[in-house]
Amino acid sequence: MSSSSSSSVVAPSSSSSSSSLYSPPPSVQTAAPALTAWKNCIARINQAIQKVRLGIPSENVNLKKSVCTINQDVPGDPVITNCGHLFDRIAIETWRKTNNKCPTCKTQITILSPNYALKELIEDWQQEDPIPTRSNFKVFNKELAKIHNTSAKKCIDAKEYEEAIKCYREALRYTKSTKVYSAIPQLYEKLGKKDKATLSRLYLSLYQVQEGKTSEAAETLKQCGSDTLKLDPLVVGLTLQSSQSLEKIDEALILASKQTDTEDKVFIYKQIIAYAPDQLEAYKQLIPLITDPIEKRSLRLKAADLANKAGLLELEKSYRSEAEIPLVSTVITKAGWANAKTINLPPYPQALKDFLNEDDPIFGGKRKDNHIVVPLFPMVDIDGIPVPSTLDSLDKLDKSSGGPGCKYIWDKIPKDTPAEKEFHWAVLTNDVLPGSRNKSYEKQLKLLPHGYEMPGVFDAARAILWENRHSGKKCFSYNPWTYIRCKGSVDGLPLAAGGFAPAGLFVGNGYGDDDGMGVAGWRKF
Repeated sequence: MSSSSSSSVVAPSSSSSSSSLYSPPPSVQTAAPALTAWKNCIARINQAIQKVRLGIPSENVNLKKSVCTINQDVPGDPVITNCGHLFDRIAIETWRKTNNKCPTCKTQITILSPNYALKELIEDWQQEDPIPTRSNFKVFNKELAKIHNTSAKKCIDAKEYEEAIKCYREALRYTKSTKVYSAIPQLYEKLGKKDKATLSRLYLSLYQVQEGKTSEAAETLKQCGSDTLKLDPLVVGLTLQSSQSLEKIDEALILASKQTDTEDKVFIYKQIIAYAPDQLEAYKQLIPLITDPIEKRSLRLKAADLANKAGLLELEKSYRSEAEIPLVSTVITKAGWANAKTINLPPYPQALKDFLNEDDPIFGGKRKDNHIVVPLFPMVDIDGIPVPSTLDSLDKLDKSSGGPGCKYIWDKIPKDTPAEKEFHWAVLTNDVLPGSRNKSYEKQLKLLPHGYEMPGVFDAARAILWENRHSGKKCFSYNPWTYIRCKGSVDGLPLAAGGFAPAGLFVGNGYGDDDGMGVAGWRKF
C-alpha cells in the first residue's frame, strides 16, 4: 500500500480469493503456541480499533434524533412519558425530583414507559461502523465488485474522494479483497480525516492478518503513526510471525526491555517464545511479570528445561524449586479471564459438588443445569499489577480482555468496594425465579428459597460476565429484557443488573413493577 504522503490514490484490482480468508500463516497452523500468539495479535488489533472508533462521532441520523433533551445525550435506558416525549430514565427521574412536568410540553408526568424496541435500535446504531468495513459484505460477486471498483477509480481521477469511498463501500458488498480495501485509508488522508484514515488502516491490518499476510499487516500498522495506540509491540509480533531470525529476535528483546507498560512487555515476550521457544532470555524476563501462579509455574518448568540444555544447572535448580511452591489462586489475570474455558481453577468444595448434583426444586432437573458457577477472586490483574476485585476493576478486566463489560454503570453505585479477601465459589440461578417478575422488592425477597439470598450488583455483574466468557451465554439478556433485582438501594431506588446486550451489561437502579425485573438466587460456598 502506498504511504499516506503519496500524491495519488491507486485504485486496486477487485480480484479476490475466498479460500485464503481468515487463515493463519502455514508456520502458525501447526503450532499451538504460535496459533495463540496469532490470535492475540488479532485481539490486540481489535482493541485498537475499538479505541479509535470511540473517538469518532456517530453519523447515524436516527441516533442524533434520539438525543434526550435533558442531558443532551443518547439515552442509555429510553423511556416515554404519558405525553409521548422521549427521555433517558435517569435524567427524567432526576428532573422529577424538583419538577414533575414534562421538560418539553409542561404536561404533568404520570407514567414513564420503557421503550425496549428503541433501546435495542440505539444499541444497533451505536455499533455501526463509521467507515466501510467487511461488515458490508453480502456475497462474492467478482463482476459487481469490478463495476464498483472501476467507478471508484473514476471518482479518484476526478478527485471526488467521498464518492470514491461510497463506491468502495458498495464494492465491499461483493468482495473481501484487502487489495480493494487498501485504497480507503489513502482517501481519508486526502480528505484530511486522520482518525478515519487510522481506523481504516487498523481494519486493513486486521484483514491482512486474518488472511495470513502478517508482513503486509506489520507495514500497514507502521503507517498509522499513532503513539497513543502503542502499536510497536504488535508490529514486532507480526514481524516474528514472518521471520524468526536471530536479528529479529534480538530486536524484539530490545524493544520489550524499553517498554514502560507491563502489558506491552508481556505481549512481546510471549510473542518471542511462541515463535522461538528456545529463547531462555525471554523466559527470564517474562516470569517476574506474570502474576497468575499456574502460568508462572508452567513458565518456570519450561525455563528449567532450557537452562538444563544450556548447562546452567544452578539456574535450572532455582526454577524447579520455585515451580514447586504451592499454588494459591487469589488473582484472576486478563489472560485467565479471556480464556475462562481452559483456565485451571481450584476444585469445587464437596458442599458445592453435592449442591449441583441435587434435584432443582425451582426450575426442575438438576441444579447444575440451572445455575452459573462463578469463581470469586479477591484480586484482578489488568496491567501487570494486582488490584482489588471491584465493580470498576471487573468492568475494566472484561473490556481489556475482549469482552463487552458494562455498557452502563449508574454513577451513584460505589464502584470501588472490594470483594472478599479469600477465594470462594458461588452460584447464581441462570434466570430469574418463576413468578418473580413485576413484584415489589419485599415480595421478591420472600420468593427466595431457603439457602439463597439476593445478590449485590457486584455479585450479579461478575456472575453474568464470567458466564459469558466461560460458556458464551448472555444470561439475563434482552430477549426478553431481563434484570436481576439486587440487594441494597441508593437514594431510595433499589439496584439492578442485567439487560445484557451486545453493547454490554446494565448496572443501575430497578423498578419492581417492571415485567423485565425479577429476582435470582445467590449462594456462596
